[in-house]
Amino acid sequence: MNPRLFTSDSLSPAQPGVKLERPPSLAANAGAWLGWDLGGAHIKAVRLTAAGSVAAVVQVPCPLWQGIDRLEEGIDRVLGLLGETPVRHAVTMTGELADLFEDRASGVSAIIGALRRRLPDDSLRFYAGPEGLVEPDSALRSTDRVASANWMASAALAARRISDGLLLDIGSTTTDCVPFSGGQVVALGYSDRDRLVQQELVYTGVVRSPVMAMASRVPLGGRWVPLMAEHFATAADVYRLTG
Repeated sequence: MNPRLFTSDSLSPAQPGVKLERPPSLAANAGAWLGWDLGGAHIKAVRLTAAGSVAAVVQVPCPLWQGIDRLEEGIDRVLGLLGETPVRHAVTMTGELADLFEDRASGVSAIIGALRRRLPDDSLRFYAGPEGLVEPDSALRSTDRVASANWMASAALAARRISDGLLLDIGSTTTDCVPFSGGQVVALGYSDRDRLVQQELVYTGVVRSPVMAMASRVPLGGRWVPLMAEHFATAADVYRLTG
């Protein structure tokens, strides 16, 4: 699968007056930013100019369950496409859920380690929800905050721009339903468990969700036919066949 690259020519221009706020510790550091979202199947990255406008967006495959080397290869591909210096890196992740890792904390630590082996520590910041962007060592002490916090980063940005609303982020595996009001995220849950309980996280996406998890039967040939409990088909097959 070839990586998908979008440049500033194919993206809407930044809204007038909207600027990227930098953490105080990085305020004096000029240069571009790379924003990363490290998933278990794909890496998504965006390059921002020093002024905070979008320069390019890229998505590359990353079958992390096959080994940490797949993540390292994906990181190198992104850097080859978007450039490596001068840049600061802001990172979110969900890849810690991959079967490769014993638990979420181990996954977060391994992903942080992979980035530290490739990029300077002083250029790396990890999103830790209410704590904002933190340094690598702080991220290792707050793995529960760093794990799968990308939904809050998206919702916080949406709340900053339009004040009140509901963020629906439909991905390959899950859908986030995040309310915000008065410029603040007002979600009732933070961890995946709590968000599942509050129905703010729905385990249905448009690519990887098994059909057997989406329905127990389907209409076929004028009759309702029960589905097999096998990974024979996914949501991607459904959308591909139905257009």
